[in-house]
Amino acid sequence: LYGFQSINQKGGLWSYSGDMGDADLKALGLVRVKAGEVASFASIEAQERDGGRAAIAVSGTLNIANGIRENGLSRASLLVANETGSYQQPRVNLSGESDYSGPTIVARGATLNALNTGALSPFSKTFIGREASIDITGEQDIYRLVIRDQGSITGDSGSSLVSQSIINLGDINLDSIQMEDEMTRFLDRVIERRGVQIPVDSPLRKIKAQGSLKNLGGSIELTGDL
Repeated sequence: LYGFQSINQKGGLWSYSGDMGDADLKALGLVRVKAGEVASFASIEAQERDGGRAAIAVSGTLNIANGIRENGLSRASLLVANETGSYQQPRVNLSGESDYSGPTIVARGATLNALNTGALSPFSKTFIGREASIDITGEQDIYRLVIRDQGSITGDSGSSLVSQSIINLGDINLDSIQMEDEMTRFLDRVIERRGVQIPVDSPLRKIKAQGSLKNLGGSIELTGDL
């Protein structure tokens, strides 16, 4: 489909191939890029009508210039994975800003490249499988991240990951990691129930909740701060 500024997929399963880099794909249903195929879009946006779900399944190569987004109450998800019996290396090259809330799954042998700050969605739970990788540029905010053994997330100088929860069995090689608050602090709950402020020197002030980082046999290599 060439020469269009917008492509409306109103349901079903559509397979795409070719350079449609000037078009915004407004999708409902399944968006598919088969093994060996290359497809490019300006952006992909999940439509709100009829439940508003758009699943993006990539076994080839998908290039997106302006992010993956949701419209209203719609929901989008991203799966980068090989087709059964295929030895291709699926790849998504993602630029722009994304805000989708469905899961991001990068399965065995696949790669997701986040080419600028904010390319990955801060609302998506993200899973990196065995022999799969996410390569980031700049700062990326990932809500929750799980990395299987032999999976990896890497970045160049200045790469930074912000997350509420990381479970790592693979490899992390970045400039820095920032863990954000995942829960209401115990201190805040005490203040709420007692209705009074806690003294500055109270031992309760030493109890914090700053997110969760679990390294279960994986490796973490940072050139900057944690």
